[in-house]
Amino acid sequence: MTKRIFTIISILVIFLNSCNIGDDYKQISYMEFIKTHRYNIGQTKLELNDEKRNRPIKVEIWYPTKDTLKSNGTLDYPFKLPPTSRDADIVPENFPLIF
Repeated sequence: MTKRIFTIISILVIFLNSCNIGDDYKQISYMEFIKTHRYNIGQTKLELNDEKRNRPIKVEIWYPTKDTLKSNGTLDYPFKLPPTSRDADIVPENFPLIF
């Protein structure tokens, strides 16, 4: 029970933090991005099938890459994205997995 309460509180904190009224985020260009970042961002989409419920599961994955970035012009996401490179090569190093 304690674990469930902790999980719910964590999700609420993340949600409320993302609803910051003073959002001064601005879309940056690729040249601005590479000045402050070691790797570029690769992005790929997977579509899995939940056979038990017979429905699709769409998964979006971001990972480090050395490929040139292309602007991600889609508005299909509920959050703002930095420039990414669709289906780029993965950097052959070990990185932490973040969900």
